[in-house]
Amino acid sequence: MCGILAYYAQAGVKLRQLEAGLLPLRSRGPDGAGLWLNSDQTLGLAHSRLATRDLKNGQQPLHAPEGLSLVINGELYGVEALRQELSAQGFRFQTLSDSEVALALYARDGLDFFKQLRGEFALILWDQPRQRLIAARDRFGIKPLVYHQAADSLVLASKAAALKACGLSLEWDLLNLAQISCLQYPLPDRSLFKGVYSLPPGHFLLWEDQRLQIAPYWEMDYPERSELKFETAEPLIQELREILTEAVSLRLAADYPVSSYLSAGLDSSLITALRGDLQTPAFCVGFPGWEGDESGLAQETAQALGLPLETLSLNHELLLSELAQTALVTEGLAINAHVTARYLLCRKIQALGYKIMLTGEGADELFGGYAHLIEDLYPGTGSRELQGMHLPLGPPLALPLLEAELGTLPTFIQAKASLGARLRSLLSPDFRASVSLPEIQQTLLQYLPVEQMRKWHPFHRSTWLWSKLALAGYILPTVGDGAEMAAGIESRLPFLDTRLFERVRTVAPEQLVQPGRDKALLREVARPFLPEMVLKRSKAPFLAPSLLSENLQKTPQSWYELLEVFFPDPLPAFIDRAALHQRLQVLALADPSAHQAWEPPLMLLASVCALERQLIGPSEGMK
Repeated sequence: MCGILAYYAQAGVKLRQLEAGLLPLRSRGPDGAGLWLNSDQTLGLAHSRLATRDLKNGQQPLHAPEGLSLVINGELYGVEALRQELSAQGFRFQTLSDSEVALALYARDGLDFFKQLRGEFALILWDQPRQRLIAARDRFGIKPLVYHQAADSLVLASKAAALKACGLSLEWDLLNLAQISCLQYPLPDRSLFKGVYSLPPGHFLLWEDQRLQIAPYWEMDYPERSELKFETAEPLIQELREILTEAVSLRLAADYPVSSYLSAGLDSSLITALRGDLQTPAFCVGFPGWEGDESGLAQETAQALGLPLETLSLNHELLLSELAQTALVTEGLAINAHVTARYLLCRKIQALGYKIMLTGEGADELFGGYAHLIEDLYPGTGSRELQGMHLPLGPPLALPLLEAELGTLPTFIQAKASLGARLRSLLSPDFRASVSLPEIQQTLLQYLPVEQMRKWHPFHRSTWLWSKLALAGYILPTVGDGAEMAAGIESRLPFLDTRLFERVRTVAPEQLVQPGRDKALLREVARPFLPEMVLKRSKAPFLAPSLLSENLQKTPQSWYELLEVFFPDPLPAFIDRAALHQRLQVLALADPSAHQAWEPPLMLLASVCALERQLIGPSEGMK
C-alpha cells in the first residue's frame, strides 16, 4: 500500500508541486517514489511506494500504450485469472504487480472496470486520449482518498496534508464539525477541512470537460425483512468457512512475511489461526496494571495456537507524549488513546522488519459483535460497562427528525447523541447556533436511502448506518489506515472481503446473533480452528486506559497540567474556554467513575486542538 497524489491544472503543473505534495505521504510509502507529468504538463501523478509485491518492477505510476496512466494505493486479490484472460485478449503486461490488472481492465471495460476489483484500494487513473481523470475507492472505504476542486484545478491525495503541501490552505469544515459534535462521526463525503472532500466508499469520481461527477459503482444493501429466512446451519457454516479461508489465503500473497494482530478476542484469533504461519509472530499491545489489559489472554491464545507473540507494553506517559503526533498523522479525531496505541504498535512492527498485517476489522459489522447491534436485536441485553461508548450514558440530544424517518433510532445513534450532548456543552454558543440540530439531522438524512432502509430488518438498518458513519468515518481511516500507514504498515482485512459480505448479508440476524451470545454463527465457523477458551470469550472493544482519569488523579492541581497538555492556548474559536475549564475543575474533584462519560468528548477536543496547532492554517495558495 502506498500514498497517491494527482494534480490537474489548466495553467500547468510543475514537478516541484508534486514533490512537495508527496512529502507528507512518504511514511505511507518509504520504499520509493514516482513522479510523472503528461505531455502538456496539465496533469501530474505522484506515488510513494510501500513495496510488498513485485519488488523489482512494481514502481508507479504505471502506464499502458493506450495513453493510460495509473497510481493505486492498496491491494487487489484474485487477479491471476483476470491477468490470464486479459493477456489472451492482447494486453501486454509490463510487471507482475496486481495493480497493473486495474489498468488493463479499464482499457478493456471502461468505467465498468471497478466492479471486477476485489480488495482494499484507492486509485487514480488518467486517460490521455479522452482527457479524463478517474478515481475510485474500495467498497467499504478501507483506503482513503480526499480531493479539492477549484475553478481550473483538481487535486486528489491519500491525505489532506498532501493537499496543503501543494498549496491549499486548510480551514475547519464547520458543517462537518457540527455533525461530529452531534454524533461523533463525519458526514460520508466530507473531511474535517473546508473544501476538502472524501470520496465515499464504493464510489468513483470522473473529471472530464472541466466537470466533476461522483457516482456509486457498488452499494451496501440488504434484502427486505420479509425475504429473510433461517438457513440450515451446517451447510451455511461450511460455506462461510470456505469463503473466509479463501479471503485470508488471498491476502497472504506478498514478497514479505504476513503477520497479524492478536488480542484476546475471537476475530483476530481466528484470522491468526487461518494465517497458519507458526514462524511469523503475531502482535498485540499491553497496558500493565490496567484492568482492561488483554495481553495476558492474547499470550494464552498464542501459546494454544503454537506461534510467537510480540507484545508492546504502554504506559500513560508514552501514550500522552504521542497524542498530538497521532492526531497529525491520522488526520482524525480520537475518543480514546487506542489510536495512539495502534500507531505505537505499528512503529514497533515496522522496526522489527514487518510490513503487512492481517486484521479482524469488519467481523463485528458482518456477524453482530457490537453491544449496540445486539441491543437493537434483543433489547435490554446491553452491558453497563459499554455505556458512553456503544450504549447511551446520560441524556441524549433530541433527534426527532431522524427518529421519524427511521422509525426507531439505532442504539449507537442514541449513544452518540448522549456523547454529543456533553460535547456540545463545551462548544461556544455561537458555534452551536450556527448549525441547528434540525439542520444537522436534515443534512444527514440526505445521505440515507430511507425508503429502502424502512424495508430492512432493524439490525440491518443499524449495521448500514454504523458502517457508513463509524466504520468508514473512524475505525478504518483513523484507528486503521491512519495509524498504520503513518508507520509504513499495510493492513489487509479478510472480513471485509466482497464475497464474504455478499453471502452474510442474506443471513437472518437472529441466526448471526443469539441472546447472550454475540457472533454466534461466526463462533461456529471458527470452532475447528480455535480453542474453547477463545470461543467462549465475549466481545470487548479495543480501548486504552483513560488518559484523562490518570492525569486528573495525580495532584489536586492536576487539571491545570491537563489544560497545558491537552488544551494549550490558543484554543479553536468554537471551543468554549470557560465551559471547558469549569468541566475540568468539576472532574478533578469527582469520583473517577464520573470520568467515563467525559473521556470521549474531551479526548475528541484534544485531537481538535492538536490539529489546530499542527495542520490548520494558511498556505501560499494553488500555483
